[in-house]
Amino acid sequence: MELRALRHTLHHSRFLFKHPRALAKAMIGLFRTMVLKQTRLRVIEWVINYECDSHCVFCYATKYNEDGKKPLSPAEIEKIWLDAEKEGAFLSIILGGEPTIRPDLDEVIKAMHPERNIIVLVTNSLSLTRDRVFELKKLGVAVFHCSLDGADPELNDKNRGAPGHFNQVMKVVQWCKEAGIDVYFSSMLSHSNRKEFIKILELARSLDIGVSGALVVTQGRYEETWDERLTEEDRNWIFGDLLKEYSDVLRFDWNTNLTGAYECPAGREKVSVSLYGEIMSCVANHLGFGSLRDESLSTILRRTNEFTHFQDKNPKCLISFDTEYRRKYMDAAYDAESLPIDIFKHPSSPAKLVDGKMVEASSPPELALDEESYYKKSLEEHEDAKVIDYASNSRYSRKEIEREKVG
Repeated sequence: MELRALRHTLHHSRFLFKHPRALAKAMIGLFRTMVLKQTRLRVIEWVINYECDSHCVFCYATKYNEDGKKPLSPAEIEKIWLDAEKEGAFLSIILGGEPTIRPDLDEVIKAMHPERNIIVLVTNSLSLTRDRVFELKKLGVAVFHCSLDGADPELNDKNRGAPGHFNQVMKVVQWCKEAGIDVYFSSMLSHSNRKEFIKILELARSLDIGVSGALVVTQGRYEETWDERLTEEDRNWIFGDLLKEYSDVLRFDWNTNLTGAYECPAGREKVSVSLYGEIMSCVANHLGFGSLRDESLSTILRRTNEFTHFQDKNPKCLISFDTEYRRKYMDAAYDAESLPIDIFKHPSSPAKLVDGKMVEASSPPELALDEESYYKKSLEEHEDAKVIDYASNSRYSRKEIEREKVG
């Protein structure tokens, strides 16, 4: 347990006090995790569609949609959620695509039993009206995460691929406040947008709201922009200056845990359910561990709980920083045509089922290379990987940051 991490978790969990039944479940989970040392589920991320009315430059949802597959129905979602509750879950995060354009969103929300659980809606805000925000509040949505990727309207709208997006988000923030809904910006942090990210934090602080930070993942439309990957220096800055200065505003998934420590919760406290029922450890971690249409949630959770890289409780995000996991499972399949990547069909490190238990593939020697050597080797192997044309997009101008350091 880390005192700073525990304080951070408690600060950004204040909304639980508005929801006594969910709070009781959270306290039980906290006790069983910290005192009894059990692994308990905290949150399910639900990807309920892949359609979207934005065109973000860093989106990875573009590789998930598969023609011919039938999306999970509200009835299927309810069954999965009831099973998740038995494993300790008390929080549902609804994502897309853009979830607000799914026609049966109201039924999906009801299927998650908001009367006794916390419902978080991640939205680009474009389709929302004031009346709709109040309707969603009545249905049981407790928290909005409104996507924002620039404190400047012009820059944000360019990054989101949607003219007028910034102004619409500002309206939705105000409507949420009027409706009594807790609201956060949902903003992406990459290697070279530190300056803009801090501006977003300052904007959020001025509005008395929070920021749910998302770390860059080089998949989907962003798969070739390897220069944007976060480094150890970035990590030291995030854990040091950034979280110290903005702990009142900023939260990440790995610093609000039941363990009271800074560590990746993927596959233990958190799993993600795809539109078609595949289980991943995180919505941004595109390795599949089984389908809920073929196996029970408890069976797949045993698999993820026993997975070496999740058991290690890495203090880094497994996919945004240079980790053995990312090298072994993500980099080797960075150009996959569709997601998620089935761990049993992984192109270089497929797992096997032996007597019902998952056996992981051994790790190749190159995983032991230092970060700089591995990066050079990766670029040589993937000659088509782009180095960003910084002059064409001010959002990704690492040169600006370097000049500021010198100055």
